[in-house]
Amino acid sequence: MYINDQLLTLYSKSHSYGICLFSKNEVQEIFVNADKVQPSASIIKLFIMYFAYNQNAKVDKSTYDIIYLMITESDNDATNALIDLYGMDKVNEFIQNKGFTDTILRRKMLDFETRARGIDNMTSVRDVMKFLTCLYKSRNHPPYSEMLSIMKDQQIKTKIHLYMPSDVIIASKTGELDDVENDVGIIFSKTSEHPDIVIAVFSDGVTDGEKACDTIGQFVKSVYDAAKMPHTSTH
Repeated sequence: MYINDQLLTLYSKSHSYGICLFSKNEVQEIFVNADKVQPSASIIKLFIMYFAYNQNAKVDKSTYDIIYLMITESDNDATNALIDLYGMDKVNEFIQNKGFTDTILRRKMLDFETRARGIDNMTSVRDVMKFLTCLYKSRNHPPYSEMLSIMKDQQIKTKIHLYMPSDVIIASKTGELDDVENDVGIIFSKTSEHPDIVIAVFSDGVTDGEKACDTIGQFVKSVYDAAKMPHTSTH
């Protein structure tokens, strides 16, 4: 599959992405700069959710409501409440034990003083794609089915969703800081003839956030369109 990623260079100093196409007979993968460790922004909230769902056989209603806000609205107060509840060290121990070696929770949300000292939450496209792929492959089984259901209710639709047809089902999570625009998710095909898409796009050193979001949206739409084309070559 040919992918033109030149758009991503227009409003950011660096970019990285991963794409996995899941069809009936094969899996196609494309990774660019996927091992680069960089600021996660709110993408770190996916790993906090994953931790929460691994603490008990079933998440209670109060905790579910907090997780729902953290993911669908990227609510920072909800996120900090979960960090206080579980403890940063325990979350990080879980992340490492699951093999997400590039991912670390090092500060609470809105703690910009700590970030200014060079201490930030970090991850890589490789780690995020590993989580999303696990989520996709286990989508019919709890707790993955419930996490996926939450992500399908995403309210922030400024990147992956931007140019996608309104009837396409997408489970996603955004992340943004002053100089970071990230978005990751799973795009479900409308027909069995076309592949489902697991995708993560990171932009760092962003010079114009709104335009960077737009270019990510265009890029994702181009991936979606290319995935529907038969017999395409891999770039």
